[in-house]
Amino acid sequence: MSHSCVLVWIHVVWGTKWHYPVLAPSVAHVLEQHIHEYAASKEITIDTLAIQPEHVHCLLRLGASQRLDEVVRLLKGESSHWLNLKGLLPGEFSWARGYWAGSIHYEAVGEVRVYIAQQDKRHLKTLYRDELRKLLDEFGLPPTVEPETE
Repeated sequence: MSHSCVLVWIHVVWGTKWHYPVLAPSVAHVLEQHIHEYAASKEITIDTLAIQPEHVHCLLRLGASQRLDEVVRLLKGESSHWLNLKGLLPGEFSWARGYWAGSIHYEAVGEVRVYIAQQDKRHLKTLYRDELRKLLDEFGLPPTVEPETE
């Protein structure tokens, strides 16, 4: 039994390759269920998950021995593999390289839950790329928009 109490909350955002809006609501719904099931099987604690046509918001809690890069690699890698295996989208699906992640103070977890839950409403007014640029600007980070062609 561990004698450590770890409260490491992380808000993670990742997008589809080229930020194409390929995740229709029907696909997003089954993908969300699958990600939750897979995460539970790997002892990854996902608190809140919202899948938009071209990106994912995920609020997760890291365990004492979990590394953020490994958790995100598992979630992105397995979910893209599963989507391709199930043939839920035309052509081959893949996520964009990288992700955005920010640590969340435990007292702000409720606010982040609401923020993630309201993604449908938010993206009626704001595009994903604009939201990402705003996040990067707020933290003084350089833009990381992928080129449109390889």
